[in-house]
Amino acid sequence: MHHGGRWVLLQDPRSHQRLELNWYPPGSPYRVPYMPGEALDHIGFKVSDAEASYRKLVQQGIPSALAPSDKDGVKGVFYVKDPDGNWIEFF
Repeated sequence: MHHGGRWVLLQDPRSHQRLELNWYPPGSPYRVPYMPGEALDHIGFKVSDAEASYRKLVQQGIPSALAPSDKDGVKGVFYVKDPDGNWIEFF
């Protein structure tokens, strides 16, 4: 990760479901103090058209969390926020 974070990808051999675990170092814009319940960073979904999915949700009033055009955005990856403020990724 360009901000110094680390990640590991776990994949179930039968279902092929994947879980990515992330760690953010001090100074990362994504590191937050731990509080009980503060365990979900975001959940991601592979979709056929990430940008179209993102734009449709934003047009419907779903708040954007991070778009590729944002300072720390990644090309082809889009994020919105659910009602609790959790990030949902589309790639």
